[in-house]
Amino acid sequence: MRKHCYALVPLLCAPAWAWAQQTPEPYSKVIPVPEQPPAVEMPSGAVMRYPPQPAAVDLFYVPNSRLSVKADINGDGVTDQGHIDDDGYGVRTLIPIGRGGMRIGGEYQAVKYVADGLSTDFKEYRLGGGWMSHGRLRGGPYVEYLNLDFGHGESSGGVGVHARGEYDATAWMEVYGQGGYLHTDHHGDAANGYEYLAGLSMTYNPWFGAFAEYRGSELKNNGDHTKFGDIRIGIKLLIGP
Repeated sequence: MRKHCYALVPLLCAPAWAWAQQTPEPYSKVIPVPEQPPAVEMPSGAVMRYPPQPAAVDLFYVPNSRLSVKADINGDGVTDQGHIDDDGYGVRTLIPIGRGGMRIGGEYQAVKYVADGLSTDFKEYRLGGGWMSHGRLRGGPYVEYLNLDFGHGESSGGVGVHARGEYDATAWMEVYGQGGYLHTDHHGDAANGYEYLAGLSMTYNPWFGAFAEYRGSELKNNGDHTKFGDIRIGIKLLIGP
């Protein structure tokens, strides 16, 4: 049986030997190696490495909130000034709308200021929306409605108009800043001022991150000057994108 198998070897190899003699080119040229499919053209590396931000819910603690006031409290023409430091907490959310860069957000913050046996529960409510460009370095406008509740039935409603910038220093660390103008009104008694914010955010995985930031606000009205300075640290719960 083995002899018959050996006898078949020349018959099996002869056609391949004859074909090789007629085709002197290397085997790899006669039968081309399948080519890889052409690379799909993708957006810039920044867009691929730094995708649009997911929806986020931030839970934060305010270890220090400073309320500074300069005003004629007694109506005697003498300007009094002082400040109170206390702590608080808050929650906010930021939700992208589609892939065009639109986003909406909301925020709640509460601080209880206590001084000389008196206390004031100060609460902020904010709801707004804006647009943000794409890429590693992003920027855009943000407009929000705000309500400042000073307790004891005193509150002011108004609007904030801001310009915001964000920069992905690495794939997991973002620095951001915001600056804008505030206008509030309490029964025709208007106040205007400026607000700025600077922060650092870190993302540990697709669902969780942390941040630290400082926000300063000031409002002026008929010689009265009120300032807020908040240090905020918290965690980010990420959803999406």
